[in-house]
Amino acid sequence: MALNGRVVLKRVAEQTGLLARFSLCFRQQGSTTPERVGHGTGLPSISPDKVDIVKSIPVLTLPAVLLLSACTGLPEGIDPVSGLEKERYLGTWYEIARLDHSFEEGLSRVTADYRLNDDGTIKVVNRGYDSEDGEWSEAEGRARFADDDRGHLEVSFFGPFYSSYVIFELDTEAYQFAYVSGYNRDYLWFLSRTPEVTENELERFRNRAREEGFDLDDLIIVDHSPLPQ
Repeated sequence: MALNGRVVLKRVAEQTGLLARFSLCFRQQGSTTPERVGHGTGLPSISPDKVDIVKSIPVLTLPAVLLLSACTGLPEGIDPVSGLEKERYLGTWYEIARLDHSFEEGLSRVTADYRLNDDGTIKVVNRGYDSEDGEWSEAEGRARFADDDRGHLEVSFFGPFYSSYVIFELDTEAYQFAYVSGYNRDYLWFLSRTPEVTENELERFRNRAREEGFDLDDLIIVDHSPLPQ
């Protein structure tokens, strides 16, 4: 049985935690969206028994493909950094602050680890602690560069479904911090090479984000304190 694009997206999103991103793309195009998935861990692994869902889908309709392409663009008025050195950006980053979404809801101690794949893409491993479930949640994906020397990447945690990762501020001297947006201003992250930053560094991030038009009312400062024994 052929499934239409929205059903495909809902089934995939339920397994990858990306429904929030895709549904926002639909809303920007004036389309009806599937229901938001309520489970808040947001970074689940894909279990082998769920792969058959995607194998059974004969076609992803053209309208759905066109709508998804909106997720790989740039936020209006925000430019990615230029001269990005891919090798220096690799390694582990700590999530210091974020605008929260369903795929990270309830997660603390979040890290992102980037490693170079043989084909030139980047292996992405996101990890965070879900205090409600008392366990770590992890997702593995890959990223590719939309521009060779600019901070515009496209990240996927499942198959052909990509979303923008836009580095609009970077410590170009030491690569110790980065400000990252998604395809629009609903997504924002402050990444650091260390789990803690100073209040001055946080304030600089907030000021720059406000200058770029981000609404920080729902900004979350991520807890990186040691887990209780």
